[in-house]
Amino acid sequence: MKKVVIISITIVLVTLLGVIVFLIKSDRSLFRFKMCYIKKEKIEKITARYYYGAGPELTDDLENTKDYIEVDIEDNELIKEISKSIQGKLLIENRSSSWSTLYQSSFRKYIVKLTDNLSFSFDPSAKDDIWVWYKSENDWIRTRIDSRIVDKIRETLKEHFLKDTSVLETEKIEIYNYKEDYALSKEITDVDEIETIIKYIDVNSLENVYNVNYDRAYIKENLKLQDTYYEINFNEFSSLYIDNDFAKAYLLKYAYYIPGLNEIAYAIELTNLDRGITEFIELENTEDYYIIESGLEAEGIVAVEENSLSNYGIRLNILRTNYERYKDNDFIIYKEVDGNWEELEAYVESDTTTVTKSSEINIERINWLEKYGVLESGKYKIERTIFIQGQYDEVKRETKYFVIFEIKS
Repeated sequence: MKKVVIISITIVLVTLLGVIVFLIKSDRSLFRFKMCYIKKEKIEKITARYYYGAGPELTDDLENTKDYIEVDIEDNELIKEISKSIQGKLLIENRSSSWSTLYQSSFRKYIVKLTDNLSFSFDPSAKDDIWVWYKSENDWIRTRIDSRIVDKIRETLKEHFLKDTSVLETEKIEIYNYKEDYALSKEITDVDEIETIIKYIDVNSLENVYNVNYDRAYIKENLKLQDTYYEINFNEFSSLYIDNDFAKAYLLKYAYYIPGLNEIAYAIELTNLDRGITEFIELENTEDYYIIESGLEAEGIVAVEENSLSNYGIRLNILRTNYERYKDNDFIIYKEVDGNWEELEAYVESDTTTVTKSSEINIERINWLEKYGVLESGKYKIERTIFIQGQYDEVKRETKYFVIFEIKS
């Protein structure tokens, strides 16, 4: 009887094993997971990398991505906590599974290297599961790491990011000075001047740090700036905002921006900003060519480049809006006569060569010599019709911008 039972059990086990082998070969997705054991690796230090801006995907070339800071965290207690969290029996995700593929295409802002073979990553909102991987085995391993560990790494990297001056490095600084009725602008490309401006900014004090919306259109409202203020753009990740009377000054660093998911910038209040920076950022009208007013009927700002106004042309920056094309690619100039605006008589009806638009930063370069000739002394208004490019495939809107100016010479 025992022999029969043993034979029966053996047949059942062999049959079951055969079924399992068949299923694995025919549909490996049924067995997406396997168990593994992480040996006790000696972790001497933690090297953490923090990506800012839009951030990379794990499928990107992470080593050649420049927008990150890297920090060595030599905290023995933290090392012990991490070692305890990740060692033991863990669940490995099969690399061919759809879940793993989905994970690979997602954003990660923090990558933490523990040894040559062992690393893990997490995103800004990570709370629970963390994915660990072995470089040599090329497998994803899902495990739960204490949220206190994640928070400590996140806060350490945030502090380094806020104090890091390399985020300000740039080849060009764009400066805008918003007055009550108009705005002026200029660019600084001189390497020595850029370095001097950066040295004026002291980020060692982090007593007043605020979270603000990523969208620059809301910066003035968020920071409660006056109507007249400076905006100094170093690059896409950092900007400086200063009231004209230096009552308030904020350095903004854009931490991460994942549209529709996470958007955040940090505003650092600079209570000891060196007033010597004024020498480099101050913008004024010239004695002979004076800007009186500028504006855009839709959302946005029209800024006149410093020293660009003459009696034969002007250069403008159309800020905080995108436009796609012009109506008839034309503009009109009016002259003030006895308190009224009278349209100037044009030598040609339309001159398609007098206006160019830069697709990158919305620069208008207008030369009216062929159409109107050299302008004599007086007050003028230049007006132009454009089409605003709507978001999310909205219908484009027709609008106008204008600049009122005076030629004194």
